[in-house]
Parts: sequence; structure tokens; C-alpha cells
Amino acid sequence: MLNRAHGLATLLGRKTAMERVSSAVFDLAQQFKRASRNPQRGAPTFNLHLTRADLGDWLGLTIETVSRCLNQLKRDKVIDFSHPEIVRVLDTDRLQAMAAGGRGEVRKRRA
Repeated sequence: MLNRAHGLATLLGRKTAMERVSSAVFDLAQQFKRASRNPQRGAPTFNLHLTRADLGDWLGLTIETVSRCLNQLKRDKVIDFSHPEIVRVLDTDRLQAMAAGGRGEVRKRRA
């Protein structure tokens, strides 16, 4: 519990919005991933019971920022969700790197 509390303090104090959302998705995927019927597919899937507003409250972000970050992750094929409550992690390594603030960061779109 102490490690999780320390991680949350770091999350809120030092990370960008995208790093916060990536950290939350990675953490939730690790905790709540469902057992796969076909282990060869390998994409961790979990039910996201939190609303975008709940995620925003947890991460210190607005609902709009959470939605933008999740949609950017989807556009860049890091995660997928055809239904708002079911999330599949398509690229676990990249998501973990983004959560850590590393090189896996999603490219910014050019205007």
C-alpha cells in the first residue's frame, strides 16, 4: 500500500497528462486484466468501471483531458475500446514506456 501511495504522489506531482492517463491505464490493466480464452492473442483486456470523470478526479485532470488522452492512445493504436467500458491494451511495452515518461510517447499530431 505504501508503494502505491508513493506512486500516486509521483503520478500527481511530476507527470504530464498523457503520462498520468497512461500510468492509470497500465496500472488498471495489470490489476484487472481478464483471463484470455486464446493466450496467443496476448492483448490484455479489462473492464473500465471508472467513468472519464472518475479517472479525472483520480488523476487531477478534467474529463476533457482524460478523453483527449484516451482517444489519442486509441488513434495511435496503443489501446483499443469499441465500448467505453472494455479496454484492450494493444502495445503494453509502449504504454509502460509512456507511463514512465520514456520514448514510447505518442507523437503529437501536426496541424
